[in-house]
Amino acid sequence: MGKRLLNAIEFVRRNLAYLIPFALIVGLINGHYHPMAYSRVICVSALLIMIFPVFINIEFGKGIKELPKFKGILLLATIVNFVLYPLIAFGLGWLFLREYPAMWLGLVMLSLVPTSGMTINWTYFTKGHMHVAMGIVSIGILVSVVVLPIIIPVFAQHLMGAENINVSKMVILEKLFFIIVLPLIFGSFVRRLILKHKGVEGFKRVKPVNGGISAVGVMVVSFLVMSLKSTQVMVTNANVIFIALVPVLIFYAVIFLISHGLGHMLFDHESRKAFFFGTAARYHVISLGVVLGAFKDYDFIGGVVIMIAVGLAVQIPALAFYAKWIQGKTPIKLEEEIDREEEFI
Repeated sequence: MGKRLLNAIEFVRRNLAYLIPFALIVGLINGHYHPMAYSRVICVSALLIMIFPVFINIEFGKGIKELPKFKGILLLATIVNFVLYPLIAFGLGWLFLREYPAMWLGLVMLSLVPTSGMTINWTYFTKGHMHVAMGIVSIGILVSVVVLPIIIPVFAQHLMGAENINVSKMVILEKLFFIIVLPLIFGSFVRRLILKHKGVEGFKRVKPVNGGISAVGVMVVSFLVMSLKSTQVMVTNANVIFIALVPVLIFYAVIFLISHGLGHMLFDHESRKAFFFGTAARYHVISLGVVLGAFKDYDFIGGVVIMIAVGLAVQIPALAFYAKWIQGKTPIKLEEEIDREEEFI
């Protein structure tokens, strides 16, 4: 890649929290003047750009090996991620979004997929327990594949009306196969190729580029979804962003407090950091992929995506602030530290 292109990708990676609102606004403007119909080719291509690089960076195999060593913390993290936090999201939707069922569903979808591509990196930056972090990420992906095909149709039919939506478990499972299982297999294969031919140092140079490419994919997907005809119908209400922002902010405030409190009460200094970043973070990229795959034919997709996109814009700076806070006065140099964990590659 050319130096200018690499610099542009790195710029997007570092400033994603600010660029997502920009992509949403530009997408809305574009959709107002040039509304787009759903294109499977375009959206699937953008999803692959968004998801595939993330799985190149994750060492899934090592995470699986760590599962038996940390049964207690992994069990609690799983309960918190797949039971407690989705229930909190559902409750906040009942309080704030009863008149906007698509956005209520979006808040629930935001909560359903735990951890994120940055969970391991944030744990490393703050000198947390890396093996616990990898275990939480790995079990989160495994449980998602099993649980989401059961949970998503239940929530969708309850909130949108069973007569208005027909999403089967097999449809969700198919989408998860294409956005988790397949990218995970090929990502692991590409990771091994890079390590074999370029070594650890070569992989460390590639890793932030992968993160940047994924960030570009998130921006492209945000732009495309906001340009859809169905989204334009949804956002005719000028207050929609404010309506979305309030429950999302409260959701993150609540789960940050719970994850921080449980970690400090139950675990040692290093493990509590891994527990926090493994439970307070949500995997918006996968949530977006499931939504675009499962609900592409429904007019309410815009409201669902808005909630996930707002959640992503809130989560990135919130996690950065928390990481700096627990580090005290020691600055976190993201550009210098992100790829230094050689023993975990």
